[in-house]
Amino acid sequence: MREMKVGLIGFSGSGKSSIAKEAEKNGYKVLDSDEIISKRYNIDINDLILSGREQDFRQMELEFIKSVLDGDGQFIAFGGGFHRGHPAYNELAGFEIKLVFLKATFESLVKRFEKRPLLSLLGLQEYRKLFEKREPLYEKASDFTITVEGKTKTEIFREINGIWNLISH
Repeated sequence: MREMKVGLIGFSGSGKSSIAKEAEKNGYKVLDSDEIISKRYNIDINDLILSGREQDFRQMELEFIKSVLDGDGQFIAFGGGFHRGHPAYNELAGFEIKLVFLKATFESLVKRFEKRPLLSLLGLQEYRKLFEKREPLYEKASDFTITVEGKTKTEIFREINGIWNLISH
């Protein structure tokens, strides 16, 4: 039997990488897609996206997802583009993985956006449209939703840890 995994999904800036680090501090095996892709391909993802090569990044992301599903990571922080419409979403079929959507309002995320490559590329209005397009796709993909507004990393991790305890036993 394959080991259960929790996949963190959500829009850029929702806290996926931060929560993954919190999980790691608490003894879980963690994989962060953006971090691993950056190291594996020796690239800066921000530069790749800003240079108009988002499709190249999505292909790398697809390869990453295929490679880690059968691995020993317990928590996987997917990139902000991973949702129900992502080409790799169907790769999850047959794997013991539950997706947790870290949900935040666009307004709360704006405070964290200044260094996001797609924001620089698209501008605020188009970025909002992207957020509005993706949010229902995250909701459709997720098994659980956690609203992150007004919560600390520790509080969010505790909620996810509760989910882990529920699904892994």
